[in-house]
Amino acid sequence: MNCLWYTEAAKSWIEALPLGNGRMGAMISGEPFCGQIQMNEESIVYGGPLDRINPDAAKYFPEIRKLVLEGKIREAQKLELFALSGTPQSERPYQTMCDVNYSIDHEEGEIQNYRRELDLEKGVASTSFVHNGAQYRMRCLISEKEDLMAAEFSTDREEGLAMSVLITRGRFYNCAGKAGEDSIYIDGDLGKGGSEFCIQARAVSEGGSVQVIGEHLVIQNASRVIFYVNGVTTFPYRKKKVEDPYSYLKEQLASYTAEDFDRILAEHVEQHSKVFDRSVLKLKEDEGLSGLPTDQRLKRLREGKKDKGLAALYYGYGRYLLMASSRPGGLPANLQGIWCEKLEPTWDSKYTININTEMNYWPAEICNLSMCHEPLFDLLERMVENGKKTAREMYGCRGFVAHHNTDIWADTAPQDLALAASYWVMGGAWLAAHIWKHYRYTMDQAFLERMMPVLEECVLFFKDFMIEDQGEMVVCPSVSPENTYYQADGTTGSACAGCTMDTGILRDIFHAYLEGNRILGKKASQEDWVHETLDKLPLYKVGKYGQLLEWREDYEEWELGHRHFSHLYPLFPANQINEYENPELVKACEKSLERRMKFGGGHTGWSCAWLINLYARLQNGDKAEEYIDYLLNKLTAPNMFDLHPPLERISGIPWVFQIDGNFGGACGIAQVLLQSHLDEIFLLPALPKNWQEGSVTGICAEGGFEVDMTWEKGRFSHGWLLSKHGEKAVLRCREELEISKDGIKVPVIIDEKERYVFDTEKDAIYQIRSK
Repeated sequence: MNCLWYTEAAKSWIEALPLGNGRMGAMISGEPFCGQIQMNEESIVYGGPLDRINPDAAKYFPEIRKLVLEGKIREAQKLELFALSGTPQSERPYQTMCDVNYSIDHEEGEIQNYRRELDLEKGVASTSFVHNGAQYRMRCLISEKEDLMAAEFSTDREEGLAMSVLITRGRFYNCAGKAGEDSIYIDGDLGKGGSEFCIQARAVSEGGSVQVIGEHLVIQNASRVIFYVNGVTTFPYRKKKVEDPYSYLKEQLASYTAEDFDRILAEHVEQHSKVFDRSVLKLKEDEGLSGLPTDQRLKRLREGKKDKGLAALYYGYGRYLLMASSRPGGLPANLQGIWCEKLEPTWDSKYTININTEMNYWPAEICNLSMCHEPLFDLLERMVENGKKTAREMYGCRGFVAHHNTDIWADTAPQDLALAASYWVMGGAWLAAHIWKHYRYTMDQAFLERMMPVLEECVLFFKDFMIEDQGEMVVCPSVSPENTYYQADGTTGSACAGCTMDTGILRDIFHAYLEGNRILGKKASQEDWVHETLDKLPLYKVGKYGQLLEWREDYEEWELGHRHFSHLYPLFPANQINEYENPELVKACEKSLERRMKFGGGHTGWSCAWLINLYARLQNGDKAEEYIDYLLNKLTAPNMFDLHPPLERISGIPWVFQIDGNFGGACGIAQVLLQSHLDEIFLLPALPKNWQEGSVTGICAEGGFEVDMTWEKGRFSHGWLLSKHGEKAVLRCREELEISKDGIKVPVIIDEKERYVFDTEKDAIYQIRSK
């Protein structure tokens, strides 16, 4: 059952239940009589766009590069800090939009039969309870079609609702009060150069009366009350621009009645469920576990008990959260998706593009939510112009560059003063690698043609920026994201000339650039240089411990259990290290993981999620399950939000919600069931032994395929393959297969890898059965 439910109201923000329509989010705590709904809007970011490019970067950049190549790392890093850091050092922080505070008049008495839940299939949060013999209910949703939040409060006690509502935002708004006879508002601005905002709430009732007193909505003697709430800004980079937020909201909310709620609810559920139901995972679980509240199931897991159904729920929840935080026409999901309770969140809750934003979109294609990927590409296109300016003014290069963060203004200058992270020129390139992934799943040539200029500018930057060192073409200066090594003299360093992750991203970008132009029938302007550079990129090497090298030198690491697995990028999310082409490097990746985990790696939610994907790629389903359980056990909040714990080596970080682990975990669960990165559709490549029986629908594969399948006793049983574009199908399975269409056996060739190869027709469905 795809539902989170509890028998108590939320006592903290990470117990509240999230709603969202891509643009706006809400956290529902479910307090019986006096509580709040915390709300967000994707463009509520303090401040406007800034030119943060350090004016001294171009002057000192050659010296920094020279120092790195001479091995004078401490001197190079000191100069990086002064000359390359953004001015100011930080981009713009995401913020909470408001709290909608409610208070219901009531007498003393015991709360009975309390239940609050989030129905993932419907996208509706509800709370119900009995008090002094009367039934109370609250239902809440955020409609994509109507673009607002609708919250219903009702009771079966005649004229039993007397309540008030107040909108607040700490002390950070300008005006508040009456927007109409049944409406209130607050408004304000988001700092110099920032957007203006307005939030309005309108109440309609069945029975009783609604009035505004001061800045409160006051309802008397009603049996049912509906609140319609919306907040908008003047953020300019969206298709539906708003110039006057107050007037826009007043006009939008004026027409709704109490009767409209049922229509809005029905239309919302229909629209939401169509998308959610595209892909559903079912795992046979112990009888009775689905009848336990979600927090009790998580508690059982912490006590060492098994609950396979929680993995299926986590898959559904990850898909739900991506649907709720990233929709076409809006902004991408940020570090917290769209849900943020603070005005000054940890890491600014923006876009960290050295793993976190990329991980947010790992499940988009395989989990059948390709349209949720679109906001990332819209932002990437906006980043190009800023990135061209950054490349030119910082490094004297053509093309487009972005470092390890960006924000809603598409900032591309270095962020923070972090020696192991800030001065890395690969962030934009990693985002651009998603272009090829999206194309491979959708086979959408119009999209590919639209995005080729991004790849062109990416390649052009590296043509100017890369240098030849010891016969190899490398990025210098660089870092392996957030990791630190020991030099021969015992001092630590992060700056380097080339690292394994740089090479992996470059190979992906160059491949996408060449193949994209070939598919579109175009001559790539940088084709010759790309081919020459590919031949000179550093080879992946094995170190003294049998591990895959992270840097070109076999350094000792400062933190042996480091949370980033950057050097394993070629294994996952890329496909450059695999069992067919370089099995010896697969073994080196296994050794790297073994060594990292021995010293405590995977200790953050997103890091643990990456582990699941890596072990799935290594076809080690039991290890993947171990870290699925660890993610749920140690790094999951009561509302199943992913958590980032305090870090031993970085002071001042509390437990923080980060959504990347939710998305990475959902992708990892999909990866144990199906992989398609090697031009084949591998069915059940890493099925955990404990997942003996189950089924999944609508899981997607590269080449434009969609798969439904069932397994029994740990073996593939039967399934269906939908070919959306009529591409050749290559199936791999550990069982012998029979393939048919409309009851007629399909001619199949068994290739040298014992894979099933057959032609398909566009939009045709093929039945697959094990013999």
